[in-house]
Amino acid sequence: MHQRYELLAGLTVALFACGVPCMFWCCLFAHRHNLRHEAIQHLRFLVADYTPQCWYWEVAECGKKLVLVGMTLFVAEQGSLAQVMGSMAFVVAYTLVCIWLKPYKCRTDYHLALLANFALVVEMLMALLINIFALLEQTRILHKTSFK
Repeated sequence: MHQRYELLAGLTVALFACGVPCMFWCCLFAHRHNLRHEAIQHLRFLVADYTPQCWYWEVAECGKKLVLVGMTLFVAEQGSLAQVMGSMAFVVAYTLVCIWLKPYKCRTDYHLALLANFALVVEMLMALLINIFALLEQTRILHKTSFK
């Protein structure tokens, strides 16, 4: 019985994590040509901070969070070099797209987004270095014990 509840909980979390960005996308895509119109002010919170050309950027932000928090768990072992490197590559690519598109209306928001992404890259670089040093230490210990 407990396994069925675990399965139900997992499906619910997956549906919510993927469903919310998909729902945002569907709502925005249907009204993408008239997002500033009075009749659809209920969607304003999704587009107010972005340029009209980047009406979808809130969905991209949700996708970024979904990839970094959820999807990386399925890529490799938690905390492994592959997982950290994959996440870091994703954030670098996302940051480059952000630099290229400049989706934010306000310059301060744009700079804060770049700073936040830079902080993520630095954090992942530190995790990468920790993993590399741990592997080097394991190799050194194995190397010492194999020659005794």
